[in-house]
Amino acid sequence: MPSECAGVHRKDRYGLRIGGGVGEDEGTCVINKAEDNKVLAVCALEKFCRIIGRVDNCKDSGECAEIRNIAVVRNRQPHLRD
Repeated sequence: MPSECAGVHRKDRYGLRIGGGVGEDEGTCVINKAEDNKVLAVCALEKFCRIIGRVDNCKDSGECAEIRNIAVVRNRQPHLRD
């Protein structure tokens, strides 16, 4: 079943990720390296990104998830209605 990762898109020594920065939720969503180009084609670094795909726990950490089989990549936050 597809799940979602959303937050600020970053790159560090481990690769591309969503979230985990100061002021964000503790969880980090690591983007599967084979799908880096799919995400970079839509989302700029240090900007909001929403990705829908298969999310599983990271192999080495309980505080991170890895997203693969990416179906949707969006660079806009949902609009809140008053």
